[in-house]
Amino acid sequence: MRISIGFKLKRSKKRNDETIPVYVNIILNRRRVELSTRIFVSPNNWDPAKERVSGTSNKAKTINNRLDKVATNILDILISLKLKTKNLMFWISKTNSMV
Repeated sequence: MRISIGFKLKRSKKRNDETIPVYVNIILNRRRVELSTRIFVSPNNWDPAKERVSGTSNKAKTINNRLDKVATNILDILISLKLKTKNLMFWISKTNSMV
């Protein structure tokens, strides 16, 4: 299972206060899903290469920590699903061999 998680700004959804939403891109086995993180940032503070807010202010650190938590939660969910799928497949193969 190949997983890639990245963040980008969705400039087409700019709010009146000039902030832009951060979206998470999840690529799983060559399939891409894009979801809102419900985090809004100023485009002037966004570093596209690092996919994080630049700077060392408390606000920048807080937003970057939230983005890290989003990525961690996604990985936790995907790993949990993978384990459940493996357990289910094992149970199915064991049940079929008993028949």
